[in-house]
Amino acid sequence: MKWIVAFLAGLLAVCLPAAACDLNVADRGKAVADYVDDMLPCLSEMPAGYWSDARMEAEFLEKVNAERTSRGLAPLRLRPELVDAARVHSLDMAYNHFFDHNSPDGRHPFERVAAFDRSALI
Repeated sequence: MKWIVAFLAGLLAVCLPAAACDLNVADRGKAVADYVDDMLPCLSEMPAGYWSDARMEAEFLEKVNAERTSRGLAPLRLRPELVDAARVHSLDMAYNHFFDHNSPDGRHPFERVAAFDRSALI
């Protein structure tokens, strides 16, 4: 019986189409759950011509921290729980041609962070 359930679950997973990355602002749901459902596919399969580079992100943080240290400021640290929200927002800005903390759909940074990981707000 267990193998039948496992087989059917596997078959269902293969037959269901994967959610596609949709960065069109007009198509976004207003609810937090809708926002996450719309944006999560963008992290696993970005639109053609867009990519995420963890090494470049780390190098950027190093440069920022070198500048902060030279000015007597404490270094910043990477918070892994914020990475998904940051990458999605960066992709959203590039794709929709804007540069702002707030998204064209009216979301503020805290709303985006809360949508992906509420523990990041603590």
